[in-house]
Amino acid sequence: MSKRTWTENEEKYRPDFDRALEARDRGERARAIELLLEVCDHLEARDTRLATHSHLQLSNLNKLEGDSESRLRHAIVAAQISPRFELASVALFHAMLGVGRTEDAMREMVRYVSAKDSPMYRELLGVGYSLELPMAELELAVEARKLLREREEENAEKSEPGWEKPEPGGEKPPRRPEPG
Repeated sequence: MSKRTWTENEEKYRPDFDRALEARDRGERARAIELLLEVCDHLEARDTRLATHSHLQLSNLNKLEGDSESRLRHAIVAAQISPRFELASVALFHAMLGVGRTEDAMREMVRYVSAKDSPMYRELLGVGYSLELPMAELELAVEARKLLREREEENAEKSEPGWEKPEPGGEKPPRRPEPG
């Protein structure tokens, strides 16, 4: 897997993103939001890395500002841009909870763990998490736990001796070495 690089356009607007984070760190949240919105206005469809991080920052800043709807809106965009990025999914989960959309939040959790393992969701589903959930959400929590167990088993199998990643375009090698 090659290391992901920034697009030329992302490189151009990274200094503005960094200035937004500096404003955030100084407690200038309104200025940080303004700078991040400007960054987003200049990004193109291929600028997924900077767009995802900008929308995640906007979601968090809007949470701090008490604007739950804007928080949710930016979390949705981040998860749409990078649906396999754990942080984007978890941010969307929390933003949905923040506006009372518990069942939608649980569906987002299930969507993500259907595709990938998630240490963050595993921690969220720790003992006792689902004790006070309504039935629909409780069923989704049970499904998410089941999916996380499956991911954990898949990861354990991949770490067993004899398992190797297939070459691109090649067939999957056997999981275990052939008896010799």
